Amino acid sequence: ANDQQGDAAGIFLNALLIARVPLFFFQAVQASLLPRLSALAGAGKYDEMWHELRHLLALVVAAGGLAVVGFGFLGPFVVETAFGSGFAVSSRDMALLAVSSAGLMVALTFAQALIACRAQGRMALSWAAGVATFPIAVSFGSDLFLRVEVALIVSVVVSAILMALMFERRIRGEGVAIRKNGSG
Repeated sequence: ANDQQGDAAGIFLNALLIARVPLFFFQAVQASLLPRLSALAGAGKYDEMWHELRHLLALVVAAGGLAVVGFGFLGPFVVETAFGSGFAVSSRDMALLAVSSAGLMVALTFAQALIACRAQGRMALSWAAGVATFPIAVSFGSDLFLRVEVALIVSVVVSAILMALMFERRIRGEGVAIRKNGSG
């Protein structure tokens, strides 16, 4: 930010807080997700695990899409109502922040699946890769908010894609090991 953008961090943080409201509701889903996925993984039911995960991801993507549209239309009004006209943001800002929140829910879903498969290290590497992309992505462009919004999106997308690939690789490898051992 330049000298004229001293209030930008507060404005951005308030908008981000509103755009992350769906994450608070997602926490309830997460609380029940890990035990179910862990039970399936422990029983070697990887096909069923992947089936349930796909259904959950479809719901997460649908809810995320609704949040993007909703925050794109109503987000600026909600931010101004909650924090005052000095904290006004655009519909584009709110929609992009909602996209990053939806991407974060997808990444968190895959994170739970990796934890259930005892692949916490792979999950951590995926998060680290996402974090590493942030400073690279934020360095492009001139619009302060847009740069940060795009960097947030890039970070969660990188993390989610890596987690999805690592999860798929993990369950494919586990399924092979189970078939070789003659169980499951």
